Formats: sequence, C-alpha cells, structure tokens
Amino acid sequence: MKVLVVDDCPTMISIIKGLLVTLGHSDIDIATSGKQALKRIRQKRYDIVFTDWNMPGMSGIELVEIIRGDEKTKDQVIIMVSAETGKDHIHQVEQYVIDDFIAKPLNRKTLQEKITKAISRKSEARDELIKLCHDRIKQRLKDRVAREETRNRLKEYEASQRTQKKAAAVTSSQQSAAHQTRSKDETSASVVTPEIAAEQKEREENRLKELGEVRKVEQKNAAADEKTMLDALKNIKL
Repeated sequence: MKVLVVDDCPTMISIIKGLLVTLGHSDIDIATSGKQALKRIRQKRYDIVFTDWNMPGMSGIELVEIIRGDEKTKDQVIIMVSAETGKDHIHQVEQYVIDDFIAKPLNRKTLQEKITKAISRKSEARDELIKLCHDRIKQRLKDRVAREETRNRLKEYEASQRTQKKAAAVTSSQQSAAHQTRSKDETSASVVTPEIAAEQKEREENRLKELGEVRKVEQKNAAADEKTMLDALKNIKL
C-alpha cells in the first residue's frame, strides 16, 4: 500500500511512519508542507494520504480542498490527523468530504482501524464502479443485438420482395411463351416440326434455369440469416 504522510512536525512524521511500519507498510513518502504534498500527489497515486490539520502556508483543509477540486485527484482517500476535536473541526471534516479523522495522540490500534475502514470504502466504491461499467456494456450489447435484428428483418423483407418480383417476371415470361406457342401451334394446324420442338425444349430449359436461380437466392438468404443469428447469440454470451 502506498502512503503519504503530510505534517510540518518531524516528530509527528516519525511517529506516524513508525506506526505504519509496525503495521507492515513500507512504501511510505513524507511531505512537510501542503505544497510539497500536492506535488507528490500529482506525481504518484497513493492509497491513503494522512495530513495534519494545522500547517503553516497551506493548512490541511486547504490541501484537501485543492485535492477534491482536481478531477485527477478528487477520489483520493484522505485521513485528517489533528489534536483539534471541537464541533467546528468535525463539521469541516464532513463538509470537505474527508474520509476519516484521527485525533492526536495516535496509537497503533486506532491507526489500523482507520486504514481498514478507508480501504474497505475504497473497495466498495471500486466494486460499484465495476458493476456500473458491466451494466453499461451489457446494455450496449442488447442494443447492438436489437439493431442487428432490425437490419436482418429489413434484409429478409428486401430479399422477399426481390424473390417475388423475380418469380412474377418468370411467370410472365412463361405465360408469354405459352401464348406464343399456342399461336404457333394453331397457325401450323397442330403440326409440331423439329424446329418448333427444339424451340420449345430451349424455352423449357431456360425456365428451369431461372427457377434454379431463384432457389439459389433463397438458399443464400437463409444461410445469411442463420449466420447473423449465430453471431448475435455469440455477442449476447460475451
């Protein structure tokens, strides 16, 4: 765990750092002023910042106000350390959204309890953020599937229209060919010559070829629809 201790008193820094070491924490940085603390916080991300209340130049409250006002550091876990325990001070702790408060003199047990509490809050906030992100991703996947379904229905409709038009054209062609055949048959007094037989065979072959093309289009559309549905199901499982 990365910790920053901010205090203008070297003795208090030694006390807090010593207690943290006994609790198993070794990644500890120190700052002897608010300005120095800001510089460190902007260069390195800390799990917890312990700051004194009364410091010359920039007080602990002023330091907290700047941290909370910066988009990059506004979520920093901060524990205020002070000998001041009056109601006005407690009110300011709540007003500036300070994560916790420790009254001097410190002891090992209290310090451990405050650290555990602060880390627990941070973990809960992280879990809530993860859940929010998961819900948003899930909703985006649902929206994507819905859009795919809409596009597929539109494709099916367009394919159906094309098939119907093509079938109608084939039917019209067949009717026209049949009419021409009847006319020729009547003209030739029902005599089917080799030339007429060859022409009829050619028309029949063309008709079968057109019907085959229609079936291929229908099979291709069905395969495309099946692939689209499988892709959509895969996306939902993600």
